[in-house]
Amino acid sequence: MEKSLLICAVLLAVSQASGEENFLRAGYMAPPRIDGILQEKEWDAAAEVPAFHKFAYQKTQPCMPGITRAWIGYDRDHLFFAFRCKTKNGKKIPQKIFRADDAVHKDDSVEVFLCVNRKEKEYLQLTVSAHGIRSDAYCFRNADARMTSWNSPLWKSAAGIDSEGYTVEIAVPRLLFWSDDVTVNLARNAREYGENHTALPISGISWHVPEHFAALRGIRPQMLRTVTADFSLRTFPVLGRNQVRARFCNRGGTDAGIVFYAAVDGRKREKQLFLKPGETKECPLEYELLQEKGCIAFGSEVNGKLLFQTPESDYAIPEYSFLLPAVFFAGAPMSSRLCLNRIAAELETAELHLDFYRAGEKVYSCPFKEEIPRYPPLASGEYEMVLQIRDKDKVYLDKRRFIWVNPKI
Repeated sequence: MEKSLLICAVLLAVSQASGEENFLRAGYMAPPRIDGILQEKEWDAAAEVPAFHKFAYQKTQPCMPGITRAWIGYDRDHLFFAFRCKTKNGKKIPQKIFRADDAVHKDDSVEVFLCVNRKEKEYLQLTVSAHGIRSDAYCFRNADARMTSWNSPLWKSAAGIDSEGYTVEIAVPRLLFWSDDVTVNLARNAREYGENHTALPISGISWHVPEHFAALRGIRPQMLRTVTADFSLRTFPVLGRNQVRARFCNRGGTDAGIVFYAAVDGRKREKQLFLKPGETKECPLEYELLQEKGCIAFGSEVNGKLLFQTPESDYAIPEYSFLLPAVFFAGAPMSSRLCLNRIAAELETAELHLDFYRAGEKVYSCPFKEEIPRYPPLASGEYEMVLQIRDKDKVYLDKRRFIWVNPKI
């Protein structure tokens, strides 16, 4: 089968947000030495996290005092994080993971969640084990999509073990978070205690909830950038034309010349704009992916100085992506939008069909182009949903799954 067609479905989701915003404090400090040792007075200017909580499905509980402690600091170029973690057996901390980017969270470890795009729920997940093994990932929409191939040498970390437990220090350069409007959460996987600790009282099935991360307070206005960027990545790149958007704001007193660029497979596509003091502009940038696998990076310069730069990340466009909801509510209107690329000439005339079957009998059929019409008000029960791409007598795609329609509530 030709690997020349990509389908992406973006689904409507409903999330509940708290009316009260969480916050943590950060303290302005001199850059610490990232060596896994809390040197005397080195972190005195940083702000200590008030408390950690035991993560739970129903309701969080306070941790044992002092078992997990953390500090947050910053300077003009970095955010700094330090963790002090006590263990039951001191230096004898079990180790299962020995390679970077493996499942580091399975060992006693700490995690920094740094939301770099609150609107699109894009965030970094940085994990460091007690033995210094690290992993990083770029997450989208509550980890529904995780770019685990994303690797950045720009953030620094070190861990040290002593007779009472271990220490982790982390420095994240501002090149990795292009806006000053960032939110965070800190966590520890306390494997010896059989617990997970979080700096925020988050409960549920996961702590991948960027809408509940904490705003950082205590940052001096004079330490903020004169030019900021609200930069949005495309979650699902497609073969052919793609687009990213960034909103730039000039908070300085002089004009700013900005270059916004995408570096794809050795080719660089850029767009220039100028901002007067106090001016804000949105800048769309188109780029092309001409192959199924490759490397991609984005960045921006202001008056010749780098504002942000994402590390080169491997991308791989799947042959097909079939993401339709598994549960419906009877009578509830739901729809999906498909982004479809037809590269092969023989697919130019292909049709898309979405059919629903119940007990082997077709109850609804819908041919469409890219926008799926609203699903019919189906009665409660189990259905088989079939998505096909047909061209005359040929079937290029045949994806099937069972769904359950719940009673309307």
